[in-house]
Amino acid sequence: MNNKTNNLPFENVTILAAEHFETAPICTCMLAELGANVIRVEKPGSGEGGRAMGPVFENKRGEKLSSFYFRFNHNKKSVAIDLKHPKGKELFLKLAELSDVVVENFRPGVMTKLGLGYEKLKQVKPDIIYATVTGFGHSDIYQSPYVDRPAFDLLAQAYSGLMYTVSNTDEPTWVGLPAGDHYGGIMAVIGIISALYYRELTGKGQHVDIAMYDCALHLNERRVNIYDVLGVKTNKMTNIGSAPYGPYKAKDGYIAISGGQPPVWPRFCKAVGREDLLEDVTLKTTQDRAKNYPRLRKIVEEWLKDKTREEALEIFYKYEVPAAPVHDEIDLFNCPHVKARKMIIEYESDYSGKRRVVGNPVKLSLMKEKEPTPPPDVGENTREILKDMLNIPLPEIERLKDEGIVFWKSEQE
Repeated sequence: MNNKTNNLPFENVTILAAEHFETAPICTCMLAELGANVIRVEKPGSGEGGRAMGPVFENKRGEKLSSFYFRFNHNKKSVAIDLKHPKGKELFLKLAELSDVVVENFRPGVMTKLGLGYEKLKQVKPDIIYATVTGFGHSDIYQSPYVDRPAFDLLAQAYSGLMYTVSNTDEPTWVGLPAGDHYGGIMAVIGIISALYYRELTGKGQHVDIAMYDCALHLNERRVNIYDVLGVKTNKMTNIGSAPYGPYKAKDGYIAISGGQPPVWPRFCKAVGREDLLEDVTLKTTQDRAKNYPRLRKIVEEWLKDKTREEALEIFYKYEVPAAPVHDEIDLFNCPHVKARKMIIEYESDYSGKRRVVGNPVKLSLMKEKEPTPPPDVGENTREILKDMLNIPLPEIERLKDEGIVFWKSEQE
């Protein structure tokens, strides 16, 4: 890694990503938005598995494409190489030798069986940073008894107990978003940045080992704390420290209110015209108010029933009570905060069509945000990367394609 940067913090970092579906692509997408040169290694022909996931849309060329793939792969390049072929393995190793970081999220042992695992890559580049995101981790740092079990986001949520955090009953529920995948990808970003800094200090690379189970459990730490202190299992309603707290229905939608913490409670009572509650001995502490959650909920709902969201929020803002509208997708696309903070970004090409995706939440005062480029087609950058990075002559690259070792679509020529 070069210390000199002109604008983006990771513009001198090259990442070779043998990634698929969601967890690793989220990680490398964030790093690409921060300037990293991310090269996706995909299967010739069909590309990685996420390209087949729905929902499906049609581009300007009449091709049917996966919107799933377009969520996390902007600002990247794609090289299509057959990693099972000896010549393909050789190309991967040569690219790894010129990279700072390799990221992969296959099951433990898959890359090792291909001869492309961490131990092999250390031989060609001793200071390589090798980041993996799996269900239960690899075995070189900590040995999980579950290492060989299959893992998906749903299963990480189940193992970690997250499914009980969104349930009002004893019945577990999927949290409604891929929390294990996303948080695992974000933790991989932190691990990679930590390893890059460590390499700057010591010159040594290392294995960054991220387990989705670990990450989902890290998200669920509050329930662990409550059980440790109180020795009781909790559901969503008992897993709060005070009340009123949560979403409440107004005339035209929902608002969220956090009105029970000590500095806010008196202001909340004034806002809803119930200063008498301040004298109620059963509501004196945050714990008292949490125990009386159903009763306080009825009071809030009664107060809200003839008010719109905007009317109620205006009152709460006046009394400095923490409250917010509960946004749906339409609200998000029209939210002035989202627009001002560039949290929905747009790109367009003949391949991608016009797409809008969520932006990077990391904002740096000296960094001009990168203009998004569309996700690449399968192998779109194969010739460019093999020619410019590995100095392979174009006729030889063409022969590799004819042999099925590398790939790009003919219309890209």
